[in-house]
Amino acid sequence: MINSRNSIYTNILDLTQINELYTTLNDTFADTVTLSLDVAIAKAHQAGAKIDDPAAEEIAATNYLFKELSSRGLWLQSPDQTEPNTIIAKLNFGNRRTYY
Repeated sequence: MINSRNSIYTNILDLTQINELYTTLNDTFADTVTLSLDVAIAKAHQAGAKIDDPAAEEIAATNYLFKELSSRGLWLQSPDQTEPNTIIAKLNFGNRRTYY
């Protein structure tokens, strides 16, 4: 199963991008956060996590960040409306739901 095989990788993503996101939201008013998959993957590599197949690595990072951000109540902009390898998350003032 991909999720169990990549659990170390997803935990490292949680410790980098997600914590930085909430630090930013606690210190300043911001309703939009832009996350780079390339930065998240590079930070995971620096921490020693790597998935051998680059496509599987990108899919694992994307799926994990989407799931994690959505579960924290942030609204995710549709991937077809963003730059490649970019995730845009917004505070969900309108209580919008997204399904991709």
